[in-house]
Amino acid sequence: MLVNIHVNQADERYFLAEDLYMQGRLLMKAGGRFSPRIRHLLQQQKITHVTVTEDKSYIGRLKKQPTLEDAKVAKKAFFDMLTHVGEERRYGNSLHKMADFKWIEGLFVMHMEDPGIRQAVARMEATDPLTLRHTFDTFIFGSLLARRLLLTDIHAFSQACLLHDIGKTSLPTEILHKSPLTADELTELRAHIGDGYRLLQKLYVDKQATAYVKAYGEFRQFYVKAGERRPYLRESQLLSIVDMYSALTLPKPYRKAFPAPKALEMILGKQRWVAHDLLYELCKLLEIFPAKSIVELTNGEKLAVKSVYDNAPTLPTLTDGDPKNDKRLPTNLSVSVANLIHIPY
Repeated sequence: MLVNIHVNQADERYFLAEDLYMQGRLLMKAGGRFSPRIRHLLQQQKITHVTVTEDKSYIGRLKKQPTLEDAKVAKKAFFDMLTHVGEERRYGNSLHKMADFKWIEGLFVMHMEDPGIRQAVARMEATDPLTLRHTFDTFIFGSLLARRLLLTDIHAFSQACLLHDIGKTSLPTEILHKSPLTADELTELRAHIGDGYRLLQKLYVDKQATAYVKAYGEFRQFYVKAGERRPYLRESQLLSIVDMYSALTLPKPYRKAFPAPKALEMILGKQRWVAHDLLYELCKLLEIFPAKSIVELTNGEKLAVKSVYDNAPTLPTLTDGDPKNDKRLPTNLSVSVANLIHIPY
């Protein structure tokens, strides 16, 4: 297996798990055994953590062509991670249809056939499983939403969702698991975006997916407004929304998860960069609608969302303005929301 260790702990027991570059020059290829010289060079470059393995054959297994057994392993990984993130109060009704579930499962298995993606996922798992769960979660939301929106290159975009935080694997775990951060730690955290882009290039991940990750990093760094022109702005806006929704609704070591309705309200408050038409689509995908939204029901009624419940957010109480007529959506779905007309800004 892969482990992420401090450079000071690296000795001759370990083999480097990925090509090591310094200032654009290949210093050591994956599979090379650690030595005091390599450790000294890393310390000089102020590199604090490296991904290594004690089993050299593991590197070869990552790079080999996928087999039927690999597909079984990928499916198991899909279900294992889904058990950690796939609560209905977060996912709403987005995976209720078996066709949607099988599609997203198949997409993940297909991505895991790529040696570069397998290495990236293994690196995140070794460094910080919480980061991997978040990127997997973002992959599901982003892929489903991209398909709903008929995005041009869903395959590459979904890879970008899965790998968008790969740069965090170069950070000490203690920075990822604390809040608030010092000014120096915040600077180091922001730098992970560029680290991720360069790492994906080294792993020969799809060029379009890598370009999406780079564009997204620039978008988040500079908080680009919706009207500004930047490369892959639409994809960056979409990834931003699902990234934030996932991050808010998953627990962190330093805080509890926010309920889905609260998370959507918080995203609505990000007026500076949120593309509200994409947020509309996320709400419709989840079938979770913020309070004061206007919806049209399958029976033709147009009502306002009065109350949304954290443990059953897809079954809100609706109102026409008269409290005597308030009603909650039925659990048997004999009446449901057919269309979202308005979200309160």
